[in-house]
Amino acid sequence: MEGIGVSQAFVCSLVSGCVGFCVFMFYHHVCLPTLGYGCVKTAEIIERIDAIVLVLETRFGDVPIRIANAIREITDRETLNKMLKCAAKCGSLNEFCEELTLK
Repeated sequence: MEGIGVSQAFVCSLVSGCVGFCVFMFYHHVCLPTLGYGCVKTAEIIERIDAIVLVLETRFGDVPIRIANAIREITDRETLNKMLKCAAKCGSLNEFCEELTLK
């Protein structure tokens, strides 16, 4: 960065990284209450949610926002694991939704 010393550039990148992280955490805090989970646990939950949506998109195409939002409301790891298996095995998006309502 021209005109900015190495230490200033480093600080700027740290600040912009922190701002990005805060925006990311705020977004997921709105969609995913942490309920006492630490950052690592929250990241694991987010990864499982993203995996479920990705599997559904890969198998069935676009996932309606109402279904994606219902998945994002789940904060229990065991339930998310169950839903990930269901996403991989179910015969249709409707079948997945039936299981989702039974969670």
